[in-house]
Amino acid sequence: MIVFPLVMRKIDIRTAKDQVARSDTIRNINKLVVLNYIREFEPTSRAEIARHTALQRSTVSSLVTSLIEEGLVKEVGIGKSSGGRKPMLLELSRDEEAAIGVDITPSMTTIATANLAGEILE
Repeated sequence: MIVFPLVMRKIDIRTAKDQVARSDTIRNINKLVVLNYIREFEPTSRAEIARHTALQRSTVSSLVTSLIEEGLVKEVGIGKSSGGRKPMLLELSRDEEAAIGVDITPSMTTIATANLAGEILE
């Protein structure tokens, strides 16, 4: 049997609030997990996201709803079902600019905008 020593450390009460993970921190991390899964495997469904990320279906559904409201994800159609209700497919929203890139050289400056999928917009 391996025994790990109990390590106690003093916590400064004045800064302890900055050292703990709040529920909104965990939610934001999970939201990024869902967003990255959709980006990697789009089109995909809520059930697929839950199955491959180990998040609860209710959590995935809540996070996807939030991402849709923020305009980052959209529902794009109904997928095939192997039984039961047909899944609603999800993709990244490509309607909005998400990043600006600038390439500066001695002879030229190039500026580009891209959407969430990394596609360069004109």
